[in-house]
Amino acid sequence: MFIIMLSNYYSFSRESLGVTGLLRYSFSLFSSPLCSSFKQPDLGTAIVILLIFASVSLAKGLYKKVIIMIVVIGMISLPFLGNIMWTGLKDYQKNG
Repeated sequence: MFIIMLSNYYSFSRESLGVTGLLRYSFSLFSSPLCSSFKQPDLGTAIVILLIFASVSLAKGLYKKVIIMIVVIGMISLPFLGNIMWTGLKDYQKNG
């Protein structure tokens, strides 16, 4: 359902995605399923939702500046968020 909803939204949007378009509409469609899968502790589903969102957004057409900005912010925040997320995992998720 998430893929259909996201692709339907992107089909009506004719321009390429900039920072504001990505944050305003797409993030609101993306955040509710992601938060609900984090609330259950279902890390696998959360990762699949994140990858679906990223691949459909890339297929829609992101500006190169937006892609570079996401990669740079991700590389800078990875050590900090990785440590925070590792401590928040359950024992069976760390062992698996």
